[in-house]
Amino acid sequence: MLWPHADATADQLAELRDAERPLLVVLDYAETRSGQLAALVRAAADHPGSSPLKLLLLARTDGDWWRQARTESRLAEDYLAAARTRLLAPLEDDPARRSAHYRAALRALAAALPSINQAAPLGRSSERELTDEAYGNALTLHMTALADLLDSAGPDGQRPEEVEDRLLGHERRHWHRNAALRVPALSRATLETALAAAHLTTVADREEADRLWRLLPALADQPRDQRDRVTAWLAALYPPEPTAGRPWGALQPDRLAERHAGHELSANPALADRLLADPGPGWPRTCSPSTAGPPRTPRSATAWTRS
Repeated sequence: MLWPHADATADQLAELRDAERPLLVVLDYAETRSGQLAALVRAAADHPGSSPLKLLLLARTDGDWWRQARTESRLAEDYLAAARTRLLAPLEDDPARRSAHYRAALRALAAALPSINQAAPLGRSSERELTDEAYGNALTLHMTALADLLDSAGPDGQRPEEVEDRLLGHERRHWHRNAALRVPALSRATLETALAAAHLTTVADREEADRLWRLLPALADQPRDQRDRVTAWLAALYPPEPTAGRPWGALQPDRLAERHAGHELSANPALADRLLADPGPGWPRTCSPSTAGPPRTPRSATAWTRS
């Protein structure tokens, strides 16, 4: 199984035509990766067929993007016109059966976090209310299990209602502990704005990262060394993939990054305009999620993009 990186080039994907073993290629967010989809179709067409080569597209909808992809070229028509689409149903429609999935997630997450005592959340698992339709979504159910597990290790108290905000509370403490060591001179507000800017755009290297920081008023007048410290802070929080070449990785799942960016944009609507500014040659203009283009694309909700 292969999950192509978002930065994979057409030439790199073309090499899949030489696959000698059975291979399943999974293209996530396929609705935003039309160029890679076209390259994968060409690779499939050039494959000798000596071993199975299958392509699985994961998308949030099968709307206009899918109709366009299937008619983009004669080759696309040949290979995609008869492709089947399937709507993925909720993980578990029956609320009575969700507890088993919830407990399984608790145990699996606890195994990855041995420093946290799983006894408390497991002991209360039968009391967890899972009747809301939202818990039919696998990600929501697993995020809730993780939030319950992390909350059990902290003091009792009032917590946010939304699971994204509960998990962001734990992430935020991690951000601030790390920042106290790496960028103690900068305020938490400045760093959280920088983090939102990093969520909303994608930069290719440290120079592009510095140009991004110069778009933010609180960092624009800082010395280059201080801005580089922000880049290092982000890399420590979310290490980049070794082959990606980017200065930092991403906060996962996307719903957490989008939630944090949404909070920052609500508090500071001007941030969107600053990120859409063009500070000079060589800096690619960011665009809305619905716009086909290079990887440097805001990943937050379309409601936050400039019309």
